[in-house]
Amino acid sequence: MTSGTHDTLAVEPASRAVLGEAACLHELFEAQADATPDLTALVCGGRSLSYAQLDAEANRLARVLRQRGAGPGAFVGIYSHRSELPIIAVLGCLKAGAAYIPIDPTYPPERVRYIDGEARLLLCLTDRALSSRGAELLGAERLIEVEDVLGRDDLPASRLTRAETGASPRDLAYVIYTSGSTGRPKGVMTEHQHATRFVSAFNEVCGTTTTDRVYQGFSLSFDGSVEEMWMAFSNGSTLVVPTADAPRFGDELGEYLRALGVTYFSTVPTLLSTIAAPVPNLRTVVLSGEVCPPRLVDTWAGDDTQVLNVYGPTEATVNTTAFACVRGRPVTIGRPLGGYEVRIVDENLDPVPPGVAGELLISGATLARGYLNEPAMTEEKFLTVIDDTMGQDPVQRCYRTGDLARWSEHGDLEFLGRLDGQVKIRGYRVELSEIENVLTELDDVRSAGVRVVSHAGLDELAAYVVLSRPAAALEPGAVLSLLESRLPAYMIPGHLDVLPELPRTTSGKVDRKNLPDPVTPLVRVSGTVVAPQNEREHLVAEVWTGVLGIDVTSVADDFFLDLGGHSLVAAQMVTTLRERTGLPVAVRDAYAHPTVQLLAARLDELARAGESPAGVAPAMTSSREVFESTPRRQRWTTVGAQAMSMYVLSAPVMIPTTVVFLLALGWIQGTVSTVRLLVMAFVVVPIITWPILLLVSIAAKWVLIGRYRPGEHKLWGFYYLRWWLVARLTALSGAGALVGTPLLPVYFRLMGARVGPRCTLNSGQCFAWDLVSIGADTSIGADTQMLGYRVEGGMLRLGEVRIGSRCFVGIHSALGLDVRMGDGSSLDDQSLLGDGEEIPAGEGRQGSPARKAEVSLPAERPDPRQSTGRRALFGLAHVVLTDLLALVSLPPAVGFLLAYWFAFTRGGVVVGALTLVGSVPVGLVFSCFYIAAVKRLLLRGIRPGTYSVLSGAYLRKWASDGLMGVTRGLMLPVYTTLYLPPFLRLLGARIGRRAEISTVWSVAPELVDIGPESFFADGAIIGGRRTHLGVFQIDVNRIGRRSFIGNGAVVPVGNSVGDGCLLGVQSIPPAGPRTPDGSEWLGSPSFPLTHRIKVGNFDETTIFRPTARLYAERAVIDGLRILIPAYLGLLTLTASVLSLFLVYRAAGVAVMVAVAPLIGLALGIAAAAIVALLKKCVMGTYRPEIRPLWCRYVWLNEMVNGAFESVFAPVASTMLGTPFIAAFLRMMGCRVGRHTYIATTLFSEFDLVDIGDHVALNHGAVMQNHLFEDRVFKSSALTIADEASIGNMSVVLYDSEVRRGAVIGPLSLVMKGEAIEERTWWQGIPTSRVEGGAG
Repeated sequence: MTSGTHDTLAVEPASRAVLGEAACLHELFEAQADATPDLTALVCGGRSLSYAQLDAEANRLARVLRQRGAGPGAFVGIYSHRSELPIIAVLGCLKAGAAYIPIDPTYPPERVRYIDGEARLLLCLTDRALSSRGAELLGAERLIEVEDVLGRDDLPASRLTRAETGASPRDLAYVIYTSGSTGRPKGVMTEHQHATRFVSAFNEVCGTTTTDRVYQGFSLSFDGSVEEMWMAFSNGSTLVVPTADAPRFGDELGEYLRALGVTYFSTVPTLLSTIAAPVPNLRTVVLSGEVCPPRLVDTWAGDDTQVLNVYGPTEATVNTTAFACVRGRPVTIGRPLGGYEVRIVDENLDPVPPGVAGELLISGATLARGYLNEPAMTEEKFLTVIDDTMGQDPVQRCYRTGDLARWSEHGDLEFLGRLDGQVKIRGYRVELSEIENVLTELDDVRSAGVRVVSHAGLDELAAYVVLSRPAAALEPGAVLSLLESRLPAYMIPGHLDVLPELPRTTSGKVDRKNLPDPVTPLVRVSGTVVAPQNEREHLVAEVWTGVLGIDVTSVADDFFLDLGGHSLVAAQMVTTLRERTGLPVAVRDAYAHPTVQLLAARLDELARAGESPAGVAPAMTSSREVFESTPRRQRWTTVGAQAMSMYVLSAPVMIPTTVVFLLALGWIQGTVSTVRLLVMAFVVVPIITWPILLLVSIAAKWVLIGRYRPGEHKLWGFYYLRWWLVARLTALSGAGALVGTPLLPVYFRLMGARVGPRCTLNSGQCFAWDLVSIGADTSIGADTQMLGYRVEGGMLRLGEVRIGSRCFVGIHSALGLDVRMGDGSSLDDQSLLGDGEEIPAGEGRQGSPARKAEVSLPAERPDPRQSTGRRALFGLAHVVLTDLLALVSLPPAVGFLLAYWFAFTRGGVVVGALTLVGSVPVGLVFSCFYIAAVKRLLLRGIRPGTYSVLSGAYLRKWASDGLMGVTRGLMLPVYTTLYLPPFLRLLGARIGRRAEISTVWSVAPELVDIGPESFFADGAIIGGRRTHLGVFQIDVNRIGRRSFIGNGAVVPVGNSVGDGCLLGVQSIPPAGPRTPDGSEWLGSPSFPLTHRIKVGNFDETTIFRPTARLYAERAVIDGLRILIPAYLGLLTLTASVLSLFLVYRAAGVAVMVAVAPLIGLALGIAAAAIVALLKKCVMGTYRPEIRPLWCRYVWLNEMVNGAFESVFAPVASTMLGTPFIAAFLRMMGCRVGRHTYIATTLFSEFDLVDIGDHVALNHGAVMQNHLFEDRVFKSSALTIADEASIGNMSVVLYDSEVRRGAVIGPLSLVMKGEAIEERTWWQGIPTSRVEGGAG
């Protein structure tokens, strides 16, 4: 043979001689970890590991694998979603000496089982979200959840040596399965020495350094992942693993790469082509898997960005050749890397001269060992060739690639295509014969052929079959079902045509080159054809026809399910629509509106929004600029004053506690009688404290503020300080006890609000009193916010709220700034009247944002019995009834105090302490029965109907609801537990078996009928009192079997939900008395969810029908959820009494009273720290999870949440609106930036919350990191970027991102996976963009 080899790319790294030849693959990582232990090795979302930390975690996993028998010669599967976990799994396998085999979670079950049977996996590493499915496919006994190993103190973090593992560079490192010509995948066996030599060679080309950030975008089942991992780990670079919700293509991916600071991006040309503009921070772009179009080089290559076009089969270990692309030059696959050798040969394996095409052969020390359990195929593909030009070693082992190539005149390799049926689709290698073999399994198919066709710049597969019977017909749905059960999605042909015969070569093989152009799309055929009806639908259908390559005739066909569209085509389709229409259609719109009809309607909506927006956003300011423009002296003075104010805010709790302590001390000393102690402690002190706090809030408002006026004030300025202190004192005033009484309007007037006569205010959530005016005979529903302020853009914004006479505002609604309701107008439940909006007189509105609608009201004319004297009389009655309810607590308190005293005096300290400890569960049980008895007594004889607000029925109902409010506060840890449904039944509720009720915000037990196995999420509101014109309505709410009521959802008074229904987050049922069975709804007003993705594959015993063992385990953990906050409270009370006593004995009464607030503050902080420690010990660091309801993880998480809600949140609430709240949230694991305004404690799964600098989270905003739809717990991360603002009452769901400077208005919902664009204004349930306001 004459020489067929060419020069290699020559740069000599210092480590090649040491590591490239003599090391195992993981030893490259270990060498780097020793050299740069503190550098960041791996990031994924908010999670980050240094080289030392990653090394330690992998070492722990390796030891677990060794304990389970893994070592050289053993195969360990990696079956995991994309995250940091599979990277740790790879390193753990290598360190244990075993070879890893990646199994993509998207593989069909049959393919997974085939790989398992072929490789005889010893173990399989997985994540918790996939463990159930993995157990079904591979057997639970072989699964190891990587999360269970991380951070375990009982496992040494030190490395295993070669002596311990027996590993050597000649052992297998991994096996990657590729498409096989037999119809089954084949496993390519790669040794450590092959991979380390590749790493050394490719480092010569890339020049990656410790400053690089390498994007890990390929699946582990694709050998491009080997390049990504080891270009990072061999150079001290950071491997950036995208989160599960990361964009996969398009401009969204480009922005994602920019935001993450990625400098090294390896991908396929098709995907890169979907990104319109270069990403500035990219220094290296590596393209592989497909032919690289010159236009991509022209777009991406530059002085600061190196574009490499590489080539290499898995059998030769990742990349064999590389070409540094230059604008204006032809794109080739370049020259061999160092240590690789290539030759071009004819069919006799003789070299061909330059310029002549032939088969490309690869040789060198990087060739794989062969195919697993396939000796015949290995012998066929891996040849021994004698080359006399090779000097002392003429015998060369070569791999036959089957690729057609030639040498160019410049000495570069030009790739010309495939010699056989192997192709690449979207970067995946596909053996066409594998698809053909599956097609021939169909009963009526005699033979099949598949080829690649190109359409609109994208490659796709087209299949052709010959039928065994001329009269036979193929049903596309059946064909797709077979293919989907056997093949990954990227191997499903987009077309299927029936031919009389397949074209063949002279040798009898299918001549794929002569197969005709495809005609018939392989899609599930819909039953009817709905033709386009208007110009917009014709336009969308035309664009779809262009990108799909098929004739789109029905506007009702689904782009993905019916027409065979996929993500890359969707990106191209969206780009084309933007160009054709000029409208800001997004990729997410393609998924949310997957038919021509729906997408055309969406385009119309976008067009209308551009012409005449429903709302106009306020001018937007930069929070950072406002902050920097505020004098430093003002900022520090404000923060210092807030710190000192903590003393004042602690006093309302600690001063009464001190008074009771002195009374108790006098009783012990014999100077205070028992009767006086009980009356003073349980009657006089509470009764006196309440009006004092009310008077303090009124006085503080007038002294510190005077009158509120519309305008804007800088956050952290002096006006903000005064407003903040008044707001905190108002929150502590106890004015909430006046809601629904004739006295709350009086309090409003004393605070400066203008309130007309005969108003019923069931909400006291107002903080800019002088800006609020309410006309006569108006009613405001429970939990409605008319705040008069909002913090946005670094400013405290104050605006008017003007409500006319005879108006109605429903439950859980929000009124923005500078809004007006005309006389006789109505705003229904769960509705938002946005900033600057006005409801004309007599008009009804419903929804967020509010739209014109019919609003059902309990009365049309005012109740004539609303005289001033009668209202005064009933106002007094409410006060008396409040005091009577305080007296009701006296009998049980006396009983427990006597028991304590008897235990301490008769049994000593030990018996007394045990009695104190035992009294907690006993007291909780007793309280449940006692509260139930009082409530039943109050409501005896009241039935659903309409009553006057000045009646005994209203007085009793008001007292009962007030008792439920107090009970919710005291019994909060009981919510979400197994023990809540029995308690609610005790209170009069009808609740079916296995119903789950979380921390519902408001519910009247006597008026609910809940079907079995239904689920109520946190914050749901069920029924209530519907009040208008002096009368109120109550009615029964019925919830059907296995229905789901989402977080913050509202089921209005008297509304019923059918069986098997779903009401989404912050949603309201559709119009009508009963929601239809089996329907699913989202929004306010609600719309049907027709294509909701459901999480399944969990056993029925973990969803609806738990075993006795699961019941018992949950009973214990739920019991701890209840007892831990109670004991923390008892511990804090005991510590406070002891501290007061020590100060009293050392310094006297005056000093004790003076330092009491400081004691309370210190003990509160200590209790919060204990909760944070509990979270760390029990849950560690939160990560995205998918878990069934009946599992330990969910219950432990709820246990931690119970302690947070009952102990941590009340302490932290005093810090709201100060910089100190950020430190508290960081203590729980939240990532909180600098200079944030946070006025909410509604957080969960804290480590998954990422809040940027200068962010504003307004009153009652919810960071919702988990949901329980389908009784499956799903959690993930959310991001609130720098300078973003979240309005009051708004909910941000997980997997969403609110980008820099974006504003979410009040009572709005940011959906899962939604990305809110920078410096835009959104509002509504779910959110929609409000135009204008750019600043």
